[in-house]
Amino acid sequence: MIVPGFIILLWGLSMCKLSWMPNTFEVDNSIIWAIWLIAAYLIGIINHVLTSRIWNKTRNSHDFLAETLQNTKKEIKDYKYLPQKEYSYTKQLHVTIPCIYLLAAIVVACFLQASSIKYIYIPELLSLAAFSFLLYFSFKGIDPSVAPSKENHEILNRYYEAYYYASKNGYNNDVSIIEGQVAFMQSMIIPISLFLILPKSLYPYMPYPEFICILKGLLLLLCIVLILVIPNRVKKIHYLIWCNFEYLKRLPDVAP
Repeated sequence: MIVPGFIILLWGLSMCKLSWMPNTFEVDNSIIWAIWLIAAYLIGIINHVLTSRIWNKTRNSHDFLAETLQNTKKEIKDYKYLPQKEYSYTKQLHVTIPCIYLLAAIVVACFLQASSIKYIYIPELLSLAAFSFLLYFSFKGIDPSVAPSKENHEILNRYYEAYYYASKNGYNNDVSIIEGQVAFMQSMIIPISLFLILPKSLYPYMPYPEFICILKGLLLLLCIVLILVIPNRVKKIHYLIWCNFEYLKRLPDVAP
């Protein structure tokens, strides 16, 4: 939480044109850094809450669980303990294809702007539109009062059974590492998006203005990569859980 919170804090100070270390106060630098760390942690908590809402649809998604279960059964073939039932699913991205196209358009605009800085706010406005578009489709359709279908509830229960069975026997180390990676990548979406909508005039001084446009283009590429990579890493977690459950059940010296 500290890293994304710190980046968001840096964005806020840049928006307000404030310095990290104000010289107008006779305060020890260690006290100022302590205040920044506390503020970054609190901001990181807020960022985590918003991030959880944005990526809510990928958390133990029925489609992801069913897809990884089917792929695992195809790979193992002679499985005994995995669910025998075939669950239907649809392949889909967390964000819509138009959003990906809009992000890609911003990348092009940023790199084109590197050669001509006449239109200052075009990438910023496009980035703001893309970020708003992403938030809208993330929050749209999230209704906690709607109960999951019987099939969704069934596969979710089987997945939790496999997850906690592997955890009880201490075979979830790789899963924990990937979960940490996913959480960090998810938490970086908002900080990256905020710097994309930051006007060029508020960026730190650079000898060549074109560098800011190139930096924005690279940040957009990173954002697109994260959006595409995160669902794949989530599926990797599900795959490892199904595999651990199947093979741990086969071992005679593992607690039932």
